[in-house]
Amino acid sequence: MCYYIVGLCLTLMIQMVLVNHFLRMERLMAIPPGRDEAPLDIKLSKTRDKSLVVRGVGEKRGLPEWLIIGGIPAVLVIIGVVVLMLWMNGAKQTQVSPRLPAPPRPVAAATTTPAAMPAQTAAATGTTTIATDSPAATATATASTGAATSTAAAGGAVSALPTSGADWPGFRGPNRNGISGETALLRSWGPNGPQRLWSLNLGEGHAGAAVYGDRVYILDYDQGARQDRLICVSLSSGKQLWSQSYPCNIKNNHGLSRTVPAVDGKYVVTLGPLGTVMCCQASDGKVVWKHDLVKEYGTVIPEWYAGQCPLIENNNAIIAPGGKSMMVAFHLPSGKATWTAPNPRGWRMTHSSITPVNHGSRRVYVYPASGGVVGVNAANGKILWDTPDWTVNSSNIPAPINIGDGRIYLCGGYNSGAMMIRMNSSATGVSQVFRTPATTFQSHQQPPILYKGHLYGVKAPNGELVCMDLNGKIVWSSGVTRFGLGPYTLADGMLYVLSASGQLSLVEASPSGFTQLASAKVLSGHDAWAPMALVGGKLLARDATTMVCLNVK
Repeated sequence: MCYYIVGLCLTLMIQMVLVNHFLRMERLMAIPPGRDEAPLDIKLSKTRDKSLVVRGVGEKRGLPEWLIIGGIPAVLVIIGVVVLMLWMNGAKQTQVSPRLPAPPRPVAAATTTPAAMPAQTAAATGTTTIATDSPAATATATASTGAATSTAAAGGAVSALPTSGADWPGFRGPNRNGISGETALLRSWGPNGPQRLWSLNLGEGHAGAAVYGDRVYILDYDQGARQDRLICVSLSSGKQLWSQSYPCNIKNNHGLSRTVPAVDGKYVVTLGPLGTVMCCQASDGKVVWKHDLVKEYGTVIPEWYAGQCPLIENNNAIIAPGGKSMMVAFHLPSGKATWTAPNPRGWRMTHSSITPVNHGSRRVYVYPASGGVVGVNAANGKILWDTPDWTVNSSNIPAPINIGDGRIYLCGGYNSGAMMIRMNSSATGVSQVFRTPATTFQSHQQPPILYKGHLYGVKAPNGELVCMDLNGKIVWSSGVTRFGLGPYTLADGMLYVLSASGQLSLVEASPSGFTQLASAKVLSGHDAWAPMALVGGKLLARDATTMVCLNVK
């Protein structure tokens, strides 16, 4: 307030000076030569005959004259006071903070492209819920944009969980081929099927499980809270150990979840339906980093949401976002891009997943994108080859199958059929080996399994289980026994085939013919499409809303 009073006094003083100045000027204008003072106050105004009118000192001034002499300065004073008050109000609200030197930036990992995308933590707050014997304790992981938050900065190095030696660490198992190394498994069971050890209610979807040690990881969807929810449960008991969630507003479109996490004992990585890549500590679910593929890479989410399952190799999470980069390797501890593969053709993300293929001295990541198939050098992210000869008309879902000797088997649904390609000796190009029509074999969702020189898969749309040779010819089919769009996995020389309605069948994996060893209804819901997992003599399977753990040993 004292500032306002001082300002008002100053402006009033200015007004007095201005008024005195105007009066003084009038008097000076009327001083004849040789006189010190003017006897008259002169108003110089023109009459009709253009003569001057002289008014004496005693005459009164009119209102217009006083408005000119005093009104204009008064208006200026008022304007000045208002401006001063506004300026002082603004000055009060300005907060002055010390300007400190910025902390040193971390050194970015080398990339094969000029500009790697920055890692980010979540744009919104995520919640970690840890289950204990007492009421659940909830901790909040606050996220911010900018450089990724490393676990070291958050409080120390990440320790690895104990492993059983026979884990199922991601999509299609330890070798990403749908085969478990389990032996001495049951070869038959009664009409009620294998013993159910536990069951778990889930949000509607088709997300399968990853298993490491005694922990099961599932990227679920909480429809009530409108959140993606990574849950960790005990393989032994099914009891929830912790969960980690973040906002994701979607509507049901043939399910709300559909990807399988990847876990290496220290970290677990997920890809959500709208393109959120999240890395958490495998032990307690604390968020290490997140990436929004849509915002950072311009990813176009496929029609039925993201269905790609992450891959973990060499301390990196491998993701194919499409958009600005065909493929990216995110460093697990920091979230920074170890390398990024270019996308010169502008191909988009599909529902399919990356398949690693060893050929010669190179390891190649093979991915069916929207406009064709691409092979990326696993060491540095360079594009080794691509071909536009393979596309799927509607939804590209089945992952490529590594046949060996540089051969890759590709299949799809919706009249796409199947094709075999082969890499050259340097893995820098591919050629077509054969192509078969949809009437021979096609698959809407599940990729076939290669076992002892033959391919086993469920043919769409009629749901027959078939055995094929490596030339794509049908060796046998299940005939009237149908399985719909359900998943299948292989262990101990047997196929575990789950129908879409929850009927589990045990089938001999042999080219000699279709031999069904056992069959039972194990799920009562619908759309049992999620990939299964088999580890420690336990089979994990689910329908749209329920996961069960079955003892198959």
